[in-house]
Amino acid sequence: MSARFLLITLDSVEPLLVRQWTASGELPHLKRLLETGAALEIENLPGFGNSVFWPSLYTCADPSHHGGYYIRQPKPPRFSLEPFLKADYVMAPFWAKLEESGMQVCVIDPIEAPVAKLARGLEIIDWMIHQGDGTPISYPPERIDDILARYGADPFDGNPDRCVREGMSVQTLMSESIRRLERKTDAVLDLMAERDWDCFIVNFADAHDIGHLGWHLHELAEREPEAGHDDPLKQCYMALDRALGRMTAEADPAAPLAVVMGPGMEPDITGNPLLPDILDALQGKKRKQSRNLVTRVGRALVGARFLPWSLRERIRAGKSRAGLAMRARSGLRYFSVPHNDNAGAVRINLEGREPTGIVSPAEYDELVERLCGQLLEIRDASGNEPLITEIVKVRSDYSGPELDRLPDLLLTWNRAADVRAVSSPDIGTINNKYPGIRTGDHSTRGLLIANFPPGVPFSPPLDPMQAGSLLVDAAEANRRACA
Repeated sequence: MSARFLLITLDSVEPLLVRQWTASGELPHLKRLLETGAALEIENLPGFGNSVFWPSLYTCADPSHHGGYYIRQPKPPRFSLEPFLKADYVMAPFWAKLEESGMQVCVIDPIEAPVAKLARGLEIIDWMIHQGDGTPISYPPERIDDILARYGADPFDGNPDRCVREGMSVQTLMSESIRRLERKTDAVLDLMAERDWDCFIVNFADAHDIGHLGWHLHELAEREPEAGHDDPLKQCYMALDRALGRMTAEADPAAPLAVVMGPGMEPDITGNPLLPDILDALQGKKRKQSRNLVTRVGRALVGARFLPWSLRERIRAGKSRAGLAMRARSGLRYFSVPHNDNAGAVRINLEGREPTGIVSPAEYDELVERLCGQLLEIRDASGNEPLITEIVKVRSDYSGPELDRLPDLLLTWNRAADVRAVSSPDIGTINNKYPGIRTGDHSTRGLLIANFPPGVPFSPPLDPMQAGSLLVDAAEANRRACA
């Protein structure tokens, strides 16, 4: 027994590094697949991040249809800032459709994915993942207890990023991630042998956190190869390659195999900490000292290690919720909302949508054009680089029923910029006060590798929705061929 169609997703693996390390022979299993199969580049939707790449691939729909773009986003009808959970997606993942067509489907740890609640197959959620909604669950519900008993719980308790923030070294994170990866591979091999699966899907999330938190060590190893620095990213990719080799050795060699990776990693250069002050300055406002004090106290409580993590998360959520509500009621015509580090997100305080909207629909377009012009004038600390390389006008580019959940503008940050300070005639000079601990962040690059020739009715690079459609078509075609 095995898998008639095997899909392996490598969350946040950077295709450029895969190309580099397959060429040097350090990823032999991926190298063989690249040499003998088909490879199609994927490009994430402009301005969006990791939280759009995977759900758009899984639902074959853009975020204005499935409703999600970030882990915290304004939630209708009040548009208060809330955690975005898997239950908040308004579309099902494609494996729900595959099961409805009669397929036996197994899905393990899909990232940023709606839950299908498979009735005849197996679905394991939030087990060994980058960041989950809560404790691991499964469908059918009783299977998760068996999985945890046989293969163990996540050593990072569902949040590797938190472990590093609280003192774990990147080297320890790396070694624990490799052990975690090996245990998950053991589970995959045993589950593959349970029955003849028509579609078997497994996600490995280990490169996500190593990329965010160890990018500086990767750059150091690349910059000074003679010094012998450990490259945690290379170690992680090599461990993923070994896992791929173990799984493909046990799979039917005639069965279709697809590997999807992305969105990748690159240096984390972001203007997000600056954006609230930039938008305030453009509206002739300056944050009050009292509000700055409240912000500092809230930040201190969120970072206080003597408090339980669950309490700190509730404080963080309440702080964000209250902050967005305050800004929406403050007379601001536009304000920032949370987003991935690759781009800032701006929401217009629009009448008829926001609870206290003050911008009329008639003046919306003019306001957006003026704001975009002002934002594109902002330069970095050197004065030589623009802060923003592209502005995505979301309401012009998307039209789905969940459009109101999304930001109005996405500001793609220039990753060649010096963001220690920014300036323009309209905002003066604003210093960057709040550096984070992450040194790597998502690129827009993805890659689909398959051991079969996928029919491609699209012009590469594919967007995530097109990549998802190709996978569905391949699974369905294989099922018909096996019938």
